[in-house]
Amino acid sequence: MKNIITLSLALWLTACSSDKVEQVAADSEQAVANEFTDAQRQEITDYFLSDEEPTVLDATWTDDRILKTGVKDDGSRRDGFAEYACGEINNQFDAKEQGIWVQIIDYNKLMKTKEWVKLGEAHC
Repeated sequence: MKNIITLSLALWLTACSSDKVEQVAADSEQAVANEFTDAQRQEITDYFLSDEEPTVLDATWTDDRILKTGVKDDGSRRDGFAEYACGEINNQFDAKEQGIWVQIIDYNKLMKTKEWVKLGEAHC
């Protein structure tokens, strides 16, 4: 009886370990699939710096998932523009699963004082 219990326990632990290994493998594959490349970030930067987006004076990535776009401060909150930027990123660059954070920055303030003054933001 003791041998049967020991064998059952061993088989159960093996099955649990196998499930865990499969889950870790699946998680690793998903992480690779969700990687955002430098080339993709550059495409997005180029788009916002093109004539397609005349509002944006400059754009840079300060982290793998944080895009800061510099605009002229017109005195209004720029959360709406950040939401629009997220929409462009998600639709044109298929980045819905990337967890990008767009921050709209006062370009003139940054150039004069080197201070990053956030005018708006959105999480894509």
